[in-house]
Amino acid sequence: MCADTCDSEKMSFGCRECPADLIDTLIYCPAEGTATGLFGQVNFLEGNHQPTTGSSSGTTTPVARELRFYSPVTADAVEHDAAQPFGSGLYSSIRETLRAKAYSGTDGKYRIALSPGKYSVFVKDGQAWYCNHASNEGLCVVDVPESGTLEYKIDITYAAVF
Repeated sequence: MCADTCDSEKMSFGCRECPADLIDTLIYCPAEGTATGLFGQVNFLEGNHQPTTGSSSGTTTPVARELRFYSPVTADAVEHDAAQPFGSGLYSSIRETLRAKAYSGTDGKYRIALSPGKYSVFVKDGQAWYCNHASNEGLCVVDVPESGTLEYKIDITYAAVF
């Protein structure tokens, strides 16, 4: 069964694999009644966010965005967006297994049911995919717990100064 997200309407493509823009819900979505996953808010930061004794001139705005959850992504599985400065955290392509998609509302808030495990999280920003941190496990990796939900806040910071 294929779908945009775990919560959306399921489609069957017979014995074929799901199309690239859909996820296989039988593999990647938690069983009915399972309460594991992520929730949080997506914010776009711009301007000066340097700590000061006075007021900051930077802004933080909740934004509606598409979020994609992949098997852990390594640096050699992405292409940097050539239209952006190197190190901006913006990528033009991601070559890893798409496991789920979600969308934040205009208030920036999102919630997604995910099976326990590690995921790389990328956020659609214009024509690129944003991820701003790396670890030994990969790019923007979050570990969904065996039970319960985890708050995972996402700040898009390429237009901000810290």
